[in-house]
Amino acid sequence: MLDDFLSNKLIYKLIYEQNTWGILHDNIIGAIEDTKNPKDYPYINLKELKKLIDSIVDNHGNSADGFLNEDKISKKGLQSLAKLKSMWPSVGKFYFAYLKEVIPRQAKEDTEKQISSEEKSIKANQVKLTEATQDIDKMEKLIKDLESKKNTLSVYLKFGESFTAHYKCQNLIEVGVKTDKGAWTFNFKR
Repeated sequence: MLDDFLSNKLIYKLIYEQNTWGILHDNIIGAIEDTKNPKDYPYINLKELKKLIDSIVDNHGNSADGFLNEDKISKKGLQSLAKLKSMWPSVGKFYFAYLKEVIPRQAKEDTEKQISSEEKSIKANQVKLTEATQDIDKMEKLIKDLESKKNTLSVYLKFGESFTAHYKCQNLIEVGVKTDKGAWTFNFKR
């Protein structure tokens, strides 16, 4: 009866209070699978650790087949937990060494992705800016061409003479008149 109580209490504590299954499955198995070079961790056999964890936790973070026997930890399950407990200092050492290696690598990868994304955005904006600058340059050139194509008419008149010009243009903006007595400008802006 006491064994049943302790077994059930241990199961409850492992599964619900400490989320041990999630830690073992998500964190430790994930670290083992992500490890680039297992030889960097000579103090622990990662294949053995993975096999041991797989005997405790399945791929979905639930207890593995054979770990429980009618809602009680089986003898095989207790042996697996005892072995894991004896390996736990090495598991902790491995996991923290793994984190020291992976966090800078992940930060670098994330930073490079962000920089790459920003560079693409900057290049796209530079292309738009270049196109806008070219459009402005074209407009300025058109304006200068129009200004240089002034239709000027020069007639020399003596005092008292007059001149009439019939000019058909809907866009007549300005007429300048120069005499020996001065210059006048007439605007026809609408």
